[in-house]
Amino acid sequence: MTQKFNKLSSINLIHEYLLVNDESSKVRGGWDSIHVVEVQKRSRSSRYKLTSTIMLHMITSKPVLSNMNLSGSMTRQVSRIQIEKI
Repeated sequence: MTQKFNKLSSINLIHEYLLVNDESSKVRGGWDSIHVVEVQKRSRSSRYKLTSTIMLHMITSKPVLSNMNLSGSMTRQVSRIQIEKI
C-alpha cells in the first residue's frame, strides 16, 4: 500500500557579511534570513504558511564609541487558505 503525502515544506537561508576596516573605524557585521514555506493540501483547499526570521549583528570599534556590539532578530508569519473552485 502506498502512502500519499499532502504536505510540502521548504527552508531557505540567506547569509551576508560586511567588513569595513579603515583608519577611523573598524565595522563588521552581517545579517541572516531564514524563510520556511509550508503548503498543506486538503480535500478542496490548500493552506500556505510563510515564516521569515531576520537576524542582524554589528560590531564597531571607534575611539568615540569604544566597542559596541548590536544584534537582534525579528520573526513574522503569514498564513493563507485557498479554496478550489468546482
